[in-house]
Amino acid sequence: MATGNPGFGGGIRWDFQADALKYGPAVTLSTDTGHVGAPNNISCAINNPDGIVDWSYRSLHESTVLGKQLTKAYYGNDVQHSYYTACSNGGRQGLKEVQMFPDDYDGVLPGAPPWQTTHLHPWALQLGVWNLPENKSSHIPSWKFDAIANNIMEQCDAQDGLADQIIMEPYSCNFSSAMLMCNQTTTNTTACLSAPEIDTLSLFYNDWQNTNGTMINPHFPLSASASRYGEVTTAPNHFDLEYFYGFVYNTTDWDWTTFKGQETVEYVDTLNTGDAAALSMDLSGFRANGDKLIMYHGLSDTTVPTGSSIQYYQGVNGTMQSASGSIDDFFQLYLVPGMGHCGESDVTPYYIAAAGQIVSTQDGNGFSVPGYVDPEHDILLAMFQRVENGTAPQQLIASKWNNDTLEDGLLMQSPLCPYSQKAVYSGHGDWHDASSWTCQAGELLQFPAQNGSIGTVKAVDGLTAQGTFNFNCTGCGDNCTEPGPDNGGNSSSGSGSGSKSGASAAASLATEATRLAGWAFLGLLGIGCLM
Repeated sequence: MATGNPGFGGGIRWDFQADALKYGPAVTLSTDTGHVGAPNNISCAINNPDGIVDWSYRSLHESTVLGKQLTKAYYGNDVQHSYYTACSNGGRQGLKEVQMFPDDYDGVLPGAPPWQTTHLHPWALQLGVWNLPENKSSHIPSWKFDAIANNIMEQCDAQDGLADQIIMEPYSCNFSSAMLMCNQTTTNTTACLSAPEIDTLSLFYNDWQNTNGTMINPHFPLSASASRYGEVTTAPNHFDLEYFYGFVYNTTDWDWTTFKGQETVEYVDTLNTGDAAALSMDLSGFRANGDKLIMYHGLSDTTVPTGSSIQYYQGVNGTMQSASGSIDDFFQLYLVPGMGHCGESDVTPYYIAAAGQIVSTQDGNGFSVPGYVDPEHDILLAMFQRVENGTAPQQLIASKWNNDTLEDGLLMQSPLCPYSQKAVYSGHGDWHDASSWTCQAGELLQFPAQNGSIGTVKAVDGLTAQGTFNFNCTGCGDNCTEPGPDNGGNSSSGSGSGSKSGASAAASLATEATRLAGWAFLGLLGIGCLM
């Protein structure tokens, strides 16, 4: 059993190897990808193209091959089953294994994989740029994001059929921007947004598209806070710059103000430095081996937008559909309501013993899912069962303990359904109990989503103190101007230059408001990038 590495980091994951041995494998494996460094430290990549390739995919593959050779030499037998589990960049490493080296692992469990690195990192940088500089009227300060989250929760929570402080279906939320916008009678402007601030928020919660309407990167779901981008004041977040320093411009002296949105993305695409992006959606070799892939992603992920995993799953499905029209014979995706990046939630059941997830006990960290050590509650055991017995999970049951501590008691359990199914409360019984929920058919997402549509934030260009309501003028006749592309190449975020006033403005605002309706130690070093 093997794992990967977070961010740009390098180091042997001794913690994972200790925990993984409890599941019974004779050997656990981890590589440092050829260097030792923190997840947010890109220095290893500077002037080191071989080191980037090692980080991208080569060190894990060669470590896996060598690990199997050493295991056979020691035990005298071939490895019977090999598994991989990791989240974040480790999830991306897992997808590279599936795509490039399908013989390496029988079962792969990638969580929240940033597979499209050439688009994710420019998108993250663009979000910061959109909210700069600090002194412009459209800048959303960090202290306003609590009010934004509260408003989104107030509007979206009950729309999934149960008011439980959990947004189960953020992509189906009919969110009204008008309900968040300050008006003429607002006295507490800390709890609302101005029209320019609403326009910025809409950029965070709509797909980033190029000038021809093709999606560059999916947006945050409404259940994920964009607050980290409210922390920018004079420059984008440091982590958002690291990729450009090491993978694009090969210097930490790059001036981020030269970033040109879509044009920069097109340049980064031509590089795909180190072949890091896990772009292939033809997994025929992996599938032909009888290997299995189970992916998971939190619906409140604030680092890698959940839509990217949905986009990848649907892309593979469109590429590889069998006669039955499904790829579920080898690939499942589970979305976890309320879960952040790889784990953690204050109130939502998210714990499925995935990579990096921890529940505390008096004796340290619990093994598997304490009290529920079975394939229905533990995603790794579910993978063992699927590979070794051929039984695919029909659902997973996620758990949440008070304070994420076993002794503080179980708070709630609920089912996670294979995408595109969704968990629905039955309407009776204790909603804290998984038996009160069922998995029902859902719908596939459409990419890109139309800006301002269900599951996004609509740009509302201003309700001024004079009662003038400026709006996106698309298709509104001869008295206004079509919106143009913004400076990041998002042709559909648009701000119109026309306006309505008086009763017509009030009617427009009222119409907008009605949208609210209801994963023996064997540590193996990679090659290259040695510090």
